[in-house]
Amino acid sequence: MKFTVGILFACAFFVYQLYHHKLGVLMNKIKSFLSVLALSVGFSANAAIVELGGAEVGAFNIDASVASFEDFYALGTVNRYSTALPFAEENTAVFFVGQLNSSLALFGLFDAYSSAATDAGTAVFDYTFNQGTGAYTLIDDPREAVSGSQVSFEWNEFNGDGFVLELNPGNNIDLDAVLTGVTGLDNGFKFLSFDSNNQATDIALASGDFNLSVNVPEPTSIAIMGLSLLG
Repeated sequence: MKFTVGILFACAFFVYQLYHHKLGVLMNKIKSFLSVLALSVGFSANAAIVELGGAEVGAFNIDASVASFEDFYALGTVNRYSTALPFAEENTAVFFVGQLNSSLALFGLFDAYSSAATDAGTAVFDYTFNQGTGAYTLIDDPREAVSGSQVSFEWNEFNGDGFVLELNPGNNIDLDAVLTGVTGLDNGFKFLSFDSNNQATDIALASGDFNLSVNVPEPTSIAIMGLSLLG
């Protein structure tokens, strides 16, 4: 009898150890899968490819301590009616894409603040989404005339104007931008492309019209690799 009980106890102990060993291995695989899956989501968000007219351009990487694209625009910091961004140039239209964490936004800057009078100006900006969505999160300043996606900007000889158009995160974007009714931008139009160190390269535009696209890679292959860890 004692021998039988001992055998049963040993078998039960063996099953218990085997169960916990298998459970531990399974949990480790689940943790590995979740880590890889999180990596794949991060990769998808951060590796979005931005193109201007089919040519790849780099977004400006905004420090994560900045709360929003609107805060980055810094309206009213240097002047009540103008951005504090150093990319704004007198009598010039400047466009670029900013990235804050996993979100992207198109910035448009018209003219710049100056303590000395330059040219006053006007511009009517409009956009059409062929794919994806987005919306204005800042229009400098609130008195501008807005009709749907169209904004009529007007600034005096001391100030600039501009906007932030936030793009719907996680989806492919195809956007046509059109700028009409332009006065006071005699120095032309440009789009800025940034490298990994946030150093800018100017891309001259013939006008304020351009096509912007954002392609978000699918994480499918990495997710599949994560699933294989459970096999």
